[in-house]
Amino acid sequence: MPWFFILIVVAIFVIPMFVRIVKQGSLGMIETLGRFSRLALPGVHFIIPGAQRLMKIDIREQVIDVPQQEIITSDNVNVMVDGIVYFRIEDVVKATYEINNVRLAVLNLAQTNLRSVLGTMSLDDTLSNRVAINTRLKSALDVETAKWGVDVTRVEIQRLDPPMHIQDAMSKQMIAERSKRAIILEAQGYKESQISRAE
Repeated sequence: MPWFFILIVVAIFVIPMFVRIVKQGSLGMIETLGRFSRLALPGVHFIIPGAQRLMKIDIREQVIDVPQQEIITSDNVNVMVDGIVYFRIEDVVKATYEINNVRLAVLNLAQTNLRSVLGTMSLDDTLSNRVAINTRLKSALDVETAKWGVDVTRVEIQRLDPPMHIQDAMSKQMIAERSKRAIILEAQGYKESQISRAE
């Protein structure tokens, strides 16, 4: 009976100190005496308490919301822009030891590159070339994040809002264009009807 009690105490208190579980969608990094020793795949791993430490890194695709910011285009128009960056950690060792905070680094890079890319474009280009902007941003981010073991999978501009007076002018221009097309179509219809009547 005492042996059974000892086994229960060992199972409850001692074994959990040696056992660590890495869940699916993560990778573990085991440090021995403060130095990286090996990767731990999803599953059960045994470590030496006090001498070893297991860090878990999420390797699933992650999403960062780039907050709204004001950007000046090449033709000196202020636009409000925000976006989303999707990324995945490809090399957990680099992502842990080459940079202090991966998410913050990717966010700051996205903000600065958004300003530099849109700053070289006119307002008309920014409004009509979102796909090109997304492609340029992704390329710029890939160059910088590769050294951290991060792969930027996608960059999307969510909102791109020019100032209200420009939005009003664009709305008036669109209404004028529609009215012009309506008048032209009406005139063409009248002309064709007159020709048909004369024939």
